[in-house]
Order: sequence, then structure tokens, then C-alpha cells
Amino acid sequence: MQGSRLLRLAGRKALPAKYFISIIRSYLFSFDNVLALGLFTAAVAGLITHKIIIIELHQPLPKIKILFASPFLFIFDAVTLTALHYGLNALLLGIKVLAGVIAVIIISCSAAFTSLYFEGNAELNWGRSVEVSTLFSSWS
Repeated sequence: MQGSRLLRLAGRKALPAKYFISIIRSYLFSFDNVLALGLFTAAVAGLITHKIIIIELHQPLPKIKILFASPFLFIFDAVTLTALHYGLNALLLGIKVLAGVIAVIIISCSAAFTSLYFEGNAELNWGRSVEVSTLFSSWS
């Protein structure tokens, strides 16, 4: 391919950068307006963050459970995001509004869950750091 640099990874040729740029461009122009794009992107980030925190809370998972549970963990998110994408691109205004409300609910619930996780985890870590600091202060 002239003019495009191909990367070599593990002895195989990678796809040119133009391919990835076209994927990003098609994603950016897949919605009618910027609000729908922002709602969908925030919902994607919220669902992925929620799944990462759920997996982190249930650590350590045996490899066999990860092998069998991973399709079920992410398939519901994929179905939800597909329905949300179709809803945000619908022709009827009522369906667009409903999809927007569902996206806002997903974003709000994910943000609340994440903040509660970080707040609870901070208190646990704070208690551990106070114990360590009192231990070192008694040595002085």
C-alpha cells in the first residue's frame, strides 16, 4: 500500500491507520445530533465501568468461572447498547426521547454505583492508613 505505513506485530501485517480513522469517523457520524452521540458514549462508558467494578468486587474469580461467565456478563450490555443505538437513531421523536431517558438512567445509576464504591473503598483504605500512621507515630 502506497503512502500508508503498516505496523508489524508478531510477524503479521496490521491494518493501516486509515482503516481505524474510517471506523471512528463512521461512529461519529452514526447519530443525527451531538446530544445523542454524547448520551450513547456516556452510557457505553458507564456500563463498561460498572462491569469492571463488579468484576473487581468479586475478585479473585477462578479461571473456569471467568470462562463461562464472561459471555453472560457482557451480552446483556451489548444487547442494551444495541437497542439504545437503534432508539437514539429512530425516526419517531417519542422513541428518541425514551432512549434518551434510558441513557440518562444508565449514566446516573452507573455514576451512583461508582461513587458509592469509591467512597466505601476510601473509608476502608483510610482506616488502614490511620492504623499505619498511628503505629509509626508511637515509635517516635
